[in-house]
Amino acid sequence: MSLPHYRSKLFLEEALKRYKKYLALKQKNPDEFLVPCYDFDLIWHSHQLHPLIYRDDTTAILGRVLNHDDSVNDRSENSKLTMSDRKTRELWRAAFDEDFGRCGCMYRGDPPESKIAKMTPTENYNIVRKRSNVSLHNAKLDLP
Repeated sequence: MSLPHYRSKLFLEEALKRYKKYLALKQKNPDEFLVPCYDFDLIWHSHQLHPLIYRDDTTAILGRVLNHDDSVNDRSENSKLTMSDRKTRELWRAAFDEDFGRCGCMYRGDPPESKIAKMTPTENYNIVRKRSNVSLHNAKLDLP
C-alpha cells in the first residue's frame, strides 16, 4: 500500500466505491467469509479508525459490527483464505458483472527473505512504538 497510486485521489475514490460494493456483497452473503482487495481494505481500515462511526455504519448495513479478521493468512491450496478468495470473486462477478481483481491491488507474494533482514519482536517494537505522556485532569462518562 506504499505504492504511488495509493495516494491518487481518483484511485482512493474508486477504492471507496469498491468498499461500498463489498459491504453490499457482505449484506447479501452474511455467512460468507469474504476476502477484500488491498485497495478497499485500506478504506476498511480507515473506516475502523472511527470506531463509533464504524459500529453504527456496519450495524445499519449488516445488522451487526463487521469483524475484520486479519489473522487468516494461510494461502496454501484449499485453505480458508484461498477458498474464500475464490468464492468472493465468484460472488463479486455475479453481483456486479465485473472482475474483483484490480491492477496494483492484489497479493504479490511474500517478501523476498534474502533481501530483507529479519528483526526480533523487540527490534520491531522499538522502531514502531510511540511514546507520549498524557495528563487527564477531568473526565466525564455519559452512558446511554
